[in-house]
Amino acid sequence: MKKSLTIIILNYNGTDDTIACIQSLDKINTNYTYRIVILDNNSDIIPYQKLENFCKKRTDFEICFLEKFPKKMENINYIVRSSENYGFARGNNEIIKKVMFDSEYVLLLNNDTEVESTFIEKMMEFLKKNNDIKYASCRINNYYQKDVLWSCGGTLRFWGNRHGYTEHELLNKGRIIDTPYITGCALFLDTNMIQDQGMLSEDFFFGEEDFNFSWRMKKAGIRGACLNETLVYHKVSRSSSQSGNTVGKTAGYYTNRIIDMRKFYRPIIWHVWKTFMLLFVSFTCVYNYKMSKREVKQVLKLIKNYANNTKLTKEDCLNMHRF
Repeated sequence: MKKSLTIIILNYNGTDDTIACIQSLDKINTNYTYRIVILDNNSDIIPYQKLENFCKKRTDFEICFLEKFPKKMENINYIVRSSENYGFARGNNEIIKKVMFDSEYVLLLNNDTEVESTFIEKMMEFLKKNNDIKYASCRINNYYQKDVLWSCGGTLRFWGNRHGYTEHELLNKGRIIDTPYITGCALFLDTNMIQDQGMLSEDFFFGEEDFNFSWRMKKAGIRGACLNETLVYHKVSRSSSQSGNTVGKTAGYYTNRIIDMRKFYRPIIWHVWKTFMLLFVSFTCVYNYKMSKREVKQVLKLIKNYANNTKLTKEDCLNMHRF
């Protein structure tokens, strides 16, 4: 019999956060059946062993390598060790492929989150009552300032941007927020929809996957929504703070977007849009990020070096983050 939900958590050298996330899930109170699958994205040996030892002390976790993941899963949780760092999209996809025929929904949950005890019950009840909604999330607040909104849906704009709803905008939207854009921080996916529409794009090693997915769903006419209740708390910027310095991260972020929008625009529109995007990046680097002229030139050079690629690989990201 299918589980109602499989929760997928990626871990890469973030053992303390992952353990805290699991401990928050331990307090879940729900009648829905679910399992947790942690994919360790080839963490360094010491943080991995700490996570493994935590799970070994429990009776509800099985430990295995990705290549040995069982074809028929038991009614337990799993910690799965990969032989390399697959990044966000492929890492999640590797587990989705193995569980989507055994679960009604999957939840992609950041390891640097903690959830309230009613999280699964409220979200699953919401999805069951609104089965035309195929991807969904909830209100996510800042872990360090628990009354401060971090994300609760947003809009996708024609010029390749997204706008997250503000607290003020949410006041007029009620409990259920119809929204095309949903962050991948805590993302529920209908497994039948995944079989029809495909999984996350693996063209991006880190970042952009949720934007790409939301844009694809919008084009396909598939409804997404957020439940405007505080159910998840995100340790904001914990993951991204480890992913490179300002020049490399900025260049990577905008290069991802430029490569991504090539898939959704006609060629001539994309080329024109890219020109304006580079001007926007220059302005943003100077006035928002307070970069020097030298740093701005580095950012633009990095973007131009990679902007015509069809994807941004792990090696590309590492090269960028050296700057």
